[in-house]
Amino acid sequence: MRVSGRLRHKGRALTFRDYEQLALEAFPEMYKAKCLPADPNQPAKVRMVVIPEIKNRYPFRPFEPQASANQLLKIQRFLQDRTSPLVQLAVVNARYVAIQINCEIQFMADQDEAFCRLQLNEAIKKFLSPWAYA
Repeated sequence: MRVSGRLRHKGRALTFRDYEQLALEAFPEMYKAKCLPADPNQPAKVRMVVIPEIKNRYPFRPFEPQASANQLLKIQRFLQDRTSPLVQLAVVNARYVAIQINCEIQFMADQDEAFCRLQLNEAIKKFLSPWAYA
C-alpha cells in the first residue's frame, strides 16, 4: 500500500490525502492529520489540522493535545518543499469544543447503576477522543 502510494504521487503532495499521508509518514509523533480547504473560492489555500500522539506521554490536557509551534513549522516546511509553490499551506492545531451530552438511560435492574454510569461515561470519552487512550 505504501509503495503504490509512492508510485502514485512520487513523494509530492497533490491531493489532501497526499498531504496527510506524507505528514504522518515523516512525523510519527503525530496521531492524526486532516486537510481542509482554507477557502472554497481559492483552491490553492490548504489548511492542515494535526493532533499529536500522546501515548506514553503525560500531557497537561490529554483531551486537548496541542503540537508545539516548532513542530507545526517543521511539518509546514516539510510539506511546502513537496508541493507547488503556488499553494498557500497552513499547519495548525485542532480547535477543541467542549460538549455536554444529556440523555436518559435505563440500566438493567440487576446492574449497579453507579458502576454502569461510570463505564458509560468512559466509553463515550473513548469514542469522542480516541487519541487520549491506548
